[in-house]
This record gives sequence, structure tokens and C-alpha cells, in this order.
Amino acid sequence: MEVLHGWRYRWPPMVRPPVGLRLRSGSSSHGHMRLSDIIGHDQAKRLLQGSLQRDRLHHALLLHGPDGVGKRSLARAWAALLLCDAPVVDVEGRLDACGACGSCRTFHAGRHPDFVLVEAEARTIKLDQIKEVVASTRYRPTMSKRRVVLLLDAHDLRDEGANALLKTLEEPGGETVFVLVTSQAQRLLNTIRSRTQQLRLQSLTPAAVMRVLEQQGVARERATLLTRLSGGAPGVALALAKDDAWARRDLDLRAMHEVLDRPGVAGLALAERWASDREHQEERLSLLVAWLRDVSWLGAGGAQEACLLPHAVEGVAAWSDRLPPPACARLASLVDGARARLRGNVHARLVFESLWIDIASALERGSLRKDGL
Repeated sequence: MEVLHGWRYRWPPMVRPPVGLRLRSGSSSHGHMRLSDIIGHDQAKRLLQGSLQRDRLHHALLLHGPDGVGKRSLARAWAALLLCDAPVVDVEGRLDACGACGSCRTFHAGRHPDFVLVEAEARTIKLDQIKEVVASTRYRPTMSKRRVVLLLDAHDLRDEGANALLKTLEEPGGETVFVLVTSQAQRLLNTIRSRTQQLRLQSLTPAAVMRVLEQQGVARERATLLTRLSGGAPGVALALAKDDAWARRDLDLRAMHEVLDRPGVAGLALAERWASDREHQEERLSLLVAWLRDVSWLGAGGAQEACLLPHAVEGVAAWSDRLPPPACARLASLVDGARARLRGNVHARLVFESLWIDIASALERGSLRKDGL
């Protein structure tokens, strides 16, 4: 936590992983991913492997944590092990999927009959989807010893679907394992959370994120920058590695500078544009927080080399002479408030309009500029 002239604000050490950035998996085929292939999350992997080795397997697992840290990959690797016909012992003496048996080959090809994947449609997991899942648990697995049901973005369960699922979790069958994945566990019913084994995944270390990026063929220089921007979330870094993501960030930064220079109508126009792009709403809030952090950092005498947005350092430096660190902290608090309202399902356009109106009001009053303090 930085303390600047009496103002306290918990600046993210890197850009906070945006919840709104949809890291969609597409097909259930992801290559031969096993637990030993997962970079990081060693404690979580040991706990899962140990529960299987000790025959203390819980019927429902809740994997939660920030977006992009690898929850989906870990869930799929866990599912592969649970469905594997001939688990092997890795170099540390722990169980892992063999990757070669018929079950493993079928799973990785996306055709395993005992693997049920549930994904949200338009950010909603519908009652009919849960009913199909519940119906499938009445039958014995056809290929493996057990069935695995994977619910992605479990926070998108509506009340009626959650209640239908709850009944199954309260009376679990011995042949079905549920894996719920979410970045917003607080949105799940307390009764569902209480009937699951909860496992929180933390952000990865910078070294681990670098390993993931280099494994995916990202050049080292670019991987270094992406690691700083990722907030310890390799999924976020990989999404940002795409050229369209870089172009979008540059456009957003230019638009932000224009609005801050001429607050008012321009802010409302930008609010409308950001609200209409649901996929990147929180990504843009994270970008604004990162920009404010860099302005604060340079204003407090920090080195440019440590900026989170080094490609935007010229514009950041110009604003560091206009916005003192306490002002940046106050504006960042406004952004965090907007983020909370978005997650509370407040209409996005109202959220962004209110944010830019509040920022414009503060700037026009002069209450944030150095000469107004």
C-alpha cells in the first residue's frame, strides 16, 4: 500500500486481471494437458492428487481465483486424471493422467462420453442446462469409473439453476464429480459454496508467467512487458499478446487523454463506446487504474523504467505534472467504485457515464490539480 500525502490507496503491483476479459475455451479439446504440465499452483495440485491417492475424493470442487490465472487449465487437467484408465506416478510420487489410454485420448479429442462441459450462454447458465446435467447423473458412466461435470463461470448460475444443482450436491452420487470454476465466488449461493471443497488459486509469480509465455512462443522482450501487465495471470498476458489487444489499448489511451484534456461531452461519448463493448469493460477499467498508477508513480519521482505502461510514458509524464499522487489515488478509488457497480450488474452505460462525469467534475473544480490542493 502506498501512502501519499495522507492518501492511502492499494495500487495493484501490476494491472489487475480484468474480469470482463472473456478467456473463452471454445472446444473441449486442448491437447494432452496433465497436472504435471500446469505451471505453478503446486500446492493446489498436491492437494488434489493427494485426495485421490488417499481415496478421499470430494464430490464437488470449487476452483476460484482471479481471471486468467489458470483455473480452467487446472480443472481440465484434474478432469483428465479423474477419467484416466491408467494413472501414472510422476517424478514426485504423485498421480497424474497417463495421456495415452483410450480414455485420455478420447478426452483430449473432446469426445469423452463421461465428461460434461457446461458454459454460460450470454452470461447465463440456464435452468435447462442444469436439468440436463442432473439427468445425466442418474446413469452410470459409460467409459470411465466416474463422470466429471465441469461448470465454467459458475457465478453465471441463476437462482433456479443454482437451486436445481444444489439438490444434486446435497445428495451426491458416488460416480459423479463436479468441478465449478469461477472468478466471483461471492456470487454463488452460500449453500452451494458450503457443499464444495473450495480451492483458491493465487496469481502466479512473474517467473511462472514468463515460463507460460515463452512456452507459447512469445518473444522474451515482449513476454517481459506482458508479464508486468498481467497481474500474475498468464491468461491475461496471452490475451494481450494478440495484436488487436495492443491496438485497442493504444486507442483507449488516446481516447482517455482526449477526455481528460476536455472533460464533459467527450466523456459521455467514450462511456457509450466502452459500455457497448461488454467483452472489454473491466479491461478498460484496469487500464485506467494502471495509467493513474503510472501518473502517480512519476509524480512521486519514480523511474520511467518501472511504469506499467512504458509505451505510453510520454503522455503519462505530461499528466504527472498536472495530477499529484493524492489526486490519482482519489480517481483510482472512483474507478474501483465503477468496477464494483459493474460486478453488481448495474447498467454498464450508467456506470461509465457516472465515472466520467465524476472525473470531469473533479477536474473542472480544480480539486485534483496541483494548484487546487
